[in-house]
Amino acid sequence: MSLGDYIEYTDVYCGCDVLIVMNQQHFNAVFNRLTERRREVLLKLLVNEKDEAIAESLHIQKSTVRKHREEICKLFGLNNEFPDERRSKLPELIALFAKYKPELLNRNISELPQTENFSEDKTISENPDFVGREEAIANSIPENHLAELLRILQGMQQQEQKPISSANLISIPPTRENWQGRNTEIQKLQTWLVDTKIKTIGIQGLSGVGKSWLASYMFESTDFEAKFWADVRQGTDFTVFAQNALMKLAGTSPEQLTALREPEQLIFALLDTLKKRPCLLVIDNLETLLDQNRHFIGIYKDFFIRWIENGVGSKLLLTTQTQPEVMEGHGYWLPLQGLEAIDGARLLQGFGIVGSDKELQDFSKYLNGHPKMLQLVASKLKSGNHIKEAEKIGFRQLDLLLNKVPMPYRDRERIFFVWILEQHFENLASDLKCFFLSLSLYRSSFNQDAATVVLNNNQLTSKLILNDKLSQGSLSDNEISSLKGFDVVKISTWGMVLTNLNSQDVEDPNNYWQTQQAINELTSRSLLDVINQEQQFQFHPFVLHYARQKIDNQQDSLRDRIITYYASIAKIGEEWQKLEDVMPHLEVIYHLVQLKKYVIAFDTLRLCKGFLDSQGYYSIQLELYENLVFSWESNEVNKLSFAAAMIDLGSIYTRMGQYQKAINILKKALLIEREISNKQGETAALNNLGLVYQDMGN
Repeated sequence: MSLGDYIEYTDVYCGCDVLIVMNQQHFNAVFNRLTERRREVLLKLLVNEKDEAIAESLHIQKSTVRKHREEICKLFGLNNEFPDERRSKLPELIALFAKYKPELLNRNISELPQTENFSEDKTISENPDFVGREEAIANSIPENHLAELLRILQGMQQQEQKPISSANLISIPPTRENWQGRNTEIQKLQTWLVDTKIKTIGIQGLSGVGKSWLASYMFESTDFEAKFWADVRQGTDFTVFAQNALMKLAGTSPEQLTALREPEQLIFALLDTLKKRPCLLVIDNLETLLDQNRHFIGIYKDFFIRWIENGVGSKLLLTTQTQPEVMEGHGYWLPLQGLEAIDGARLLQGFGIVGSDKELQDFSKYLNGHPKMLQLVASKLKSGNHIKEAEKIGFRQLDLLLNKVPMPYRDRERIFFVWILEQHFENLASDLKCFFLSLSLYRSSFNQDAATVVLNNNQLTSKLILNDKLSQGSLSDNEISSLKGFDVVKISTWGMVLTNLNSQDVEDPNNYWQTQQAINELTSRSLLDVINQEQQFQFHPFVLHYARQKIDNQQDSLRDRIITYYASIAKIGEEWQKLEDVMPHLEVIYHLVQLKKYVIAFDTLRLCKGFLDSQGYYSIQLELYENLVFSWESNEVNKLSFAAAMIDLGSIYTRMGQYQKAINILKKALLIEREISNKQGETAALNNLGLVYQDMGN
């Protein structure tokens, strides 16, 4: 795919106050309406004249030039994302004219301006030693490489917009390796935290810019009677979030939580706790709880509305890429940008990168002081290497190519982020590439045993023979032959778990060493994070989305391994006391759906339903049932089970007050039950429809 193929004819330019659909006709209309003075300023901007030179030649003030520049950009729909952001839009303006009126541009690409930092007073990489123009042009990146980056980034953005709900919650703040700077931001946050009039504080910024690091510093350096850290990056279910918060902040026991099954009860209990004693509640990665319209998913909306209206006594500290719609006008928000140049240089030095202060600061400015990207560059170069080696990564060449890309496709920081991940990925050995991508199949954090399961060169030491195979006696001769040497070690929900007792198992020192070496390589490259020395591992959200865009669809054998692993550690229903006990079953359900084994997934979900109902985990069920039914709908095999799953989903919709969705899905189930002449199922669908209308007051 070429870059031209990727970019459509019509461009959408998004500003903070406007949405402009730009095409040739609209462009001409805007250009023709420009005043004579603005046209004079525009022509000088397009040939890269500085504000001072323009002011002198036109005999006007420099501030007037800036006002003209801002108005010109605004007219063409090139507003800044945040109202208080001072990032120059000149590169985007030039890209726009390159497409619709190229004759006004100087055709010599060496005279085009560099992309600027957030402050208009600072241009990136003023250091002439950091990749000269001629060298950048000579080593230019093919357009199809940029098209691939754009494809990956678009897929990541689509994945980020998909709402999820999960039973997973991370309650440990991240480690702050080589923490640098942020003194101004820390001082501002400290002032807000001690101000009794402020109850909600938000830190907003790009992925990887250091929001979690900053929140972690504030969490650990401030005194409150009680504190709780909630990393909801996996779309944590509200019931899970509230229960864990109550246990930490109020000392609520698991036995007491059993009486708080309803969302309304949990909201009241949590708000009451926050009112009675001064607490600090940190919610990290809040954007995962929002849909693409910035609306909270499920019960979280009710909690935050109640907090805005009645919350007192405590502080909520939020980190997010996107400010929730319901929070607009409420709380104090800190737009977090990159590190100052000197702090970015110190961060590079902390990772062992060599260079003069000016060279390191210039490079930090070039990447807008983005901490995660600086960390990835440092791990790519390796400790002891000079910053000039970063020339080989190709950022400058990519910058030149980006000048051809109009908005909204031109997202410099995120494209750079993907590019450095691509450089790391391509330098991995083939087996390590497979390991890196295979780990992304796990939905939650994982330990070394789970990692060993997907290590490419490990022999399969355990197998799961599903119940349907056993009951139907449908094992082939080859399948029977492959089971030689395996012994039954457990009868699970799904069938028999077998282990080859004569082979090296997960605990074998050689397997352990191989997995540890592979994990160490990924963590040294900053591709995998350790959760606070707990020997649990997780991906940075941006890295996880990247890996899932790279992985192909031929992962059935790996999912079989993961299912077998979870089956081997799963507890039977009689042993379930808390959510963690049923978690392996929930992960098996997810992977069975990915394998299109819908009936088995449904049977497993039915097995868990009673326990989840008794604990009030309705949102978790909703996620699982929706994933099952909406995947199954286009792959209909067993209509009896399919209709039953739809009826279950309808009852959950009813339970959560989503009545129209309940009616729609129950009517579809009713049609199927009548089609297959299942009187019992037809009765169940009609009864559930009656309950919906009764709850609606009809």
